Amino acid sequence: LDDNYLKIFFKLIFSVSFIYFFGVLWLGSIIGWDKPIFALGVKPFLLAELFKIIILTLLTKKIFKFRKFI
Repeated sequence: LDDNYLKIFFKLIFSVSFIYFFGVLWLGSIIGWDKPIFALGVKPFLLAELFKIIILTLLTKKIFKFRKFI
């Protein structure tokens, strides 16, 4: 709770990067490594993912405070 917003942002980026890493490995094994895997499986989703991470970064402290209230 005492983390600043920059730390929270990088923690979220780090955690989501594992999902993308394993997703790219899976997609490469399914469609083949000679295809443009990054352009097909990562690039279309990066902007939306960044938007979700920014929203969650701004709301994280409020969510923890609300959770303690309940």
